[in-house]
Amino acid sequence: MVAGKVISIQYLRAFAATLVVFHHAFSIPGVGKAAPFPFGQAGVELFFVISGAVMWLTTDTDEKSPWDFWKARVLRVVPLYWLYTSLFAVSAAKALTTTPLAWNFAYVVKSYFFVPAVNPVNGELQPLYSLGWTLNYEMFFYLLFGLTLFVPSASRRLGIILATLILLCAAGYVFPSASPIQETWTAPIILDFAAGIALARAAAFLSRLGPGAGAALMIAAVVLAGSSVPFALGLAAAAMVAGAMAMEALIRRAPSRFLLFLGNASYSIYLAHPFAQRAFAFFAPAERSSGTSMLALGTVVGVAGGAAAFLLIERPLARQLKRLKGAMETSGGVAKQPSIQ
Repeated sequence: MVAGKVISIQYLRAFAATLVVFHHAFSIPGVGKAAPFPFGQAGVELFFVISGAVMWLTTDTDEKSPWDFWKARVLRVVPLYWLYTSLFAVSAAKALTTTPLAWNFAYVVKSYFFVPAVNPVNGELQPLYSLGWTLNYEMFFYLLFGLTLFVPSASRRLGIILATLILLCAAGYVFPSASPIQETWTAPIILDFAAGIALARAAAFLSRLGPGAGAALMIAAVVLAGSSVPFALGLAAAAMVAGAMAMEALIRRAPSRFLLFLGNASYSIYLAHPFAQRAFAFFAPAERSSGTSMLALGTVVGVAGGAAAFLLIERPLARQLKRLKGAMETSGGVAKQPSIQ
């Protein structure tokens, strides 16, 4: 472990974020074609499998209360998402004034608080900052997962969360969708979280498979992703995470600081890259470059912009929130005793 993290999972975070950035680079003027494959969806499904795995790995042996778990997740996700949602609202203010329905108060509030809702302008099931649709799923998963932490037995927690996710997905098939909430919380993609949890539970077994089996699983993931098998992207994401876990021992021999950094920055890369790509499209007119170079540069700029946002925004913000949290605990009389290392 490096800083308590599974290195291969950090690499996959970087890979998943890059897939999303690459997908959105196809929308840059001058690229001239649509993405031939749903790279963005593949990246999101990989993120969800990773999320399920990480939540299990970080709570399996740690007696964390549901409240501590939820507080940690809120501090990790909410401030940065609210910041970028607000930046998007400000940057799009001129366009939104011509479509006042976008400022529907209830819709905006739902966008900030991760409640699935239909965009009143384009009719899509997405929040004001459209990238937040994935966070609607993540926060719902955190809610469910946190509830299982009331159960002291890890094996029972495992059964409860897996059964809940599977039953919700089954309900989505049986009952017609009556609301954005039902459509979101019963969508098949929630099974990605279940797959991640199951893989984390099997982490010890997977680590014994070795790099050869890990490479085979990753090749299978690529084949699955390009196939027409039902739930191909979800299965591919699960195979990719399983392969990475099998290769963990090999990866630990020479960890890449660069990939670890990108993995740590993946949340900022995900949220900030559209702003970087729009700036790039504005300052680099399409006629100066070929579509291929625009695509490559748009991807690099998106990743670099997100990495810069991590250094300049996310990390300082996290430090300030940590200080504030410590100050609140101290003022509340619950300051922790210093540990002896």
